[in-house]
Amino acid sequence: MDRKLDRLTKEILAFAASMTGKSDYGVDFHLREARRLGMSEAMLTEAVEVVQLFNTVTKIADALQLQPDFNPAAAPPP
Repeated sequence: MDRKLDRLTKEILAFAASMTGKSDYGVDFHLREARRLGMSEAMLTEAVEVVQLFNTVTKIADALQLQPDFNPAAAPPP
């Protein structure tokens, strides 16, 4: 592993994955650990909002059978 992400970021990602997977155990465990590592209420609110936004957008895109309209191999803009 490159270990570029700090422990709090990893716990927030694990919390988000647990929310998406509807894992009560995972949500509880990773939320407690993220709070122990310094996750504020504002950070929690933002994490939940981001998870809900992307889950909703993905469900809509899937329902409409949308295809990506970008080239992931293209160079990033300057």
